Amino acid sequence: MMIAVAETSTRRDAGPLPLAAFAEHPFIQYIEQPSGGLRRLTAEACAAAGFAPRTVQTVPQIATMLCLVGTGIGVAMVPETMARFVVPGVAYRPLRERIVTDLILIYRRSDTAPALRATLRLARRLVDKSSLSI
Repeated sequence: MMIAVAETSTRRDAGPLPLAAFAEHPFIQYIEQPSGGLRRLTAEACAAAGFAPRTVQTVPQIATMLCLVGTGIGVAMVPETMARFVVPGVAYRPLRERIVTDLILIYRRSDTAPALRATLRLARRLVDKSSLSI
């Protein structure tokens, strides 16, 4: 996980930062979901860092979240893969803590779609590299 900050933020040029460094910042968060998701992960990570995030806006999409970060109204904890998503006004900062979550892949075994089969092959390769199970 990483923190998305406005490019004008004083936090944008630093190396890996502890999540606690953002305790006083307003947070833009993903909407609540019954399964928990990104909002729950953010709350748990912030609690482990000794604070509760002060949510100023909730959004249904990460792209919207990042656009709001770019306006400077708050910061957001996002998956590392989002750092590839270039949004004007947004910088991504690595966190000192390693924050991970489960990723579940659900599919129909009878589905023979080439895109699904390619996704499953990729998932198995990634799992093999990480000593996890699928």
